[in-house]
Amino acid sequence: LNDRLKFRLTGNHRRYRGYVYNLSTGNWLNGTGDTTVRGKLEWTPGYDWTVTASGSATRTRSTCCASAVTWVSPGVTFTKAGLPQEMAIGGIAVGADNRVTRMDVDARGDGRDDGASLRVVRRMGGHSLMSITAVNQYRLDDLQDTDTTDFDFSTLAPQAPKGGSGNGGYFKIRSTTQEIRLTSPDSG
Repeated sequence: LNDRLKFRLTGNHRRYRGYVYNLSTGNWLNGTGDTTVRGKLEWTPGYDWTVTASGSATRTRSTCCASAVTWVSPGVTFTKAGLPQEMAIGGIAVGADNRVTRMDVDARGDGRDDGASLRVVRRMGGHSLMSITAVNQYRLDDLQDTDTTDFDFSTLAPQAPKGGSGNGGYFKIRSTTQEIRLTSPDSG
């Protein structure tokens, strides 16, 4: 912006569709995409001082983690009710090259990461005194199909809710740090 005030803003976006196709929902799984924005403002009021403020925000959408059936033990049955394998895999060609699945819940792991920091540096002769204050907050919302099928369990147990088994939740992390550094010259 001028000799004493500098500014930088960067951003990126990426997207990967995924490689496992869910026949039940028509969606691709094991993909990811994110968008990140970072900014930095550096102020140098004089030779002895530098003040830097920075911040970042990232949003991630993920459809991880889903598997495609590549091998099934011969004669194995589905559930304790002894249902044939076809009830779970519904016409999927099981094998090493299989990239399709049948799940009633699409896998998901959506994240949000936000952070900011302030760094103040005071040069004193050959030494420098630095203060770094930072705050970061991260959240992940997760959902997984725990039976890895689209089988409706209420057909076996009418008292069960309609559909299969899926579990999800979230976790949050917040951190605040304060660091003080005294740095001596490189030599001497």
